[in-house]
Amino acid sequence: MLAILAAFGSALCFGASDFIGGIASRRAPVVAVTALTYITATVAYAVSFLIVPSQWSIASLGYGLGAGLTAIFGMVGFYAALASGPIALMSPLIALIQTLLPVLYGVIVLREQLQLHHWAGIALAMLAAWMISGARLAATRIPARSVLLAIMAGSMFATSLIFLDSSPAESGMTPGFVEMVLGMLLLGLLAIGASRHRRHRCQTSG
Repeated sequence: MLAILAAFGSALCFGASDFIGGIASRRAPVVAVTALTYITATVAYAVSFLIVPSQWSIASLGYGLGAGLTAIFGMVGFYAALASGPIALMSPLIALIQTLLPVLYGVIVLREQLQLHHWAGIALAMLAAWMISGARLAATRIPARSVLLAIMAGSMFATSLIFLDSSPAESGMTPGFVEMVLGMLLLGLLAIGASRHRRHRCQTSG
């Protein structure tokens, strides 16, 4: 029961974050919005070390790096998709892919056995996502770039979740913290590269 409540609370927080981030990405650069998200999450993870027992190891570090590398691509693609396409359509599509791929990984690769009510819940989630976005996607002219960005974001988020789930149980919050720190470093490099590119273009055009 505790796991269900935790998952429900996590889903609510993710939903609120998606909505706020989507609005912000229409008013500010995608990299800036993503950076703020990572800074906030890193602070939250740092505080969580005071509450959740966590151990550092080569395995937790490796899985955290894998999660961070895939999550940063997912985050940038996510906000880019929300900035270029309707939030009400892009967000459910990303959530559907992000949810479905880890389930398929667990069933096919890990040979996990799901009960009938598990499959019923997955089917209802897929149906809800289709009712929200699927029919409107078919009826609304949306740039192919937005759809591709949404697919990329969902796939990268799913891969990041798989990395985090594969980390040792005693790792606690360590892989997630490593994921956030790596994301901030990569965003910093991306911001520096973008700044130099803009400066070079200004010098060339001037």
